[in-house]
Amino acid sequence: METVFQEFSGYHGTLVKPYYWLYPNQNCSKCPYHIRTGEESRVTYREFYETFGFPYGPTMHEDKQLIFYEIKAFNGAVIQKGQVTSCASSNIHAESILFEKHGYLDSLLYQHDSVGYITLYVNFTPCNEYGHYCISKMYDILIKYTQMRLDIYFSQMYHVEVNFPSAVWNRDALKSLAGHWPRVTLNPLCDGIWKTVLCTFVKEVPETSMNQPILPIRASADRHNAILDPCYHRN
Repeated sequence: METVFQEFSGYHGTLVKPYYWLYPNQNCSKCPYHIRTGEESRVTYREFYETFGFPYGPTMHEDKQLIFYEIKAFNGAVIQKGQVTSCASSNIHAESILFEKHGYLDSLLYQHDSVGYITLYVNFTPCNEYGHYCISKMYDILIKYTQMRLDIYFSQMYHVEVNFPSAVWNRDALKSLAGHWPRVTLNPLCDGIWKTVLCTFVKEVPETSMNQPILPIRASADRHNAILDPCYHRN
């Protein structure tokens, strides 16, 4: 199987260079390692707030896309956890990197036929805009690996408001993706799911953030996401 990535051992996981032409540069702090696995996938509490808007409510950093993922076997055992970041220098979305044909995830699924579930925790919903086609790439993986289930939890909606030229395009693509329920689920991050993400993917979380209830502004944003969610009116 052709691959378009390179793997390097980190201190507590793997660093993945998704494309052979990516290299360290001043325009993208994450280059070239946009995929990190194991404990390398953890981020600081500050970065988590800046990208996911927890606990103080939504942020405006649309240029920073961050995915946390868990890959599980059919029996529920975790095969791998990781993170994927967007590339600011080359303007590549995180979903586009993760679901690239012959990319890292494609290769992993090809080698492990025991994968039954992939869970994504994303700061923005995937789009299907020109030049990115994130949702189309997700479809390609779902079609190729028919036994796999995909669950997506998001913090904010991406370019679905009426003032964005691509809003209708993105909304229709999200509705189509959500239409594959129950094999695909699309839900806002809320309540105890936030704690799951904090425990699994964030370093040095303040004790107050682990124990305090969701702040009103964050809870309001979560309710707003639920109303906009294409799955909300499914039943």
